[in-house]
Amino acid sequence: MARFNPYEQYLNIDAETTDQVGLIILLYDAAIRYLREARGNFDRNEPATAGASLEKARATISELRATLNLEKGGEIATSLMKLYNFVNHEILLTNAMREPHRLDNVIKVLANIREGWLSIAKPNSQPQPRVATNFSV
Repeated sequence: MARFNPYEQYLNIDAETTDQVGLIILLYDAAIRYLREARGNFDRNEPATAGASLEKARATISELRATLNLEKGGEIATSLMKLYNFVNHEILLTNAMREPHRLDNVIKVLANIREGWLSIAKPNSQPQPRVATNFSV
């Protein structure tokens, strides 16, 4: 089974790619949702529940990372890999140091990348859920 390649998807926006782009957008939605859950759990002094949400976010980021083809994706795929590594690092630090404010920036970064994916989705494709841009977590 071929791996998803963001660079090729950007160049070949057509009926075949719409579904893959939509799936990528849904993965970003899930990661952002889990990070917001974790932030709220930390705010309610529920670190164990926050940790579970952070682990779900990490698993989702791992799925996004698995979609990359560094050989064919070139600079875009390499940049996304670095972004995913940064996100995982921040998640680990958040959990280890109990510093939930770190998630605020991670959520913003992921939401911005998600919006980029949304902008390359076909206009006639099925509407995708939107992530709120008001980051009052």
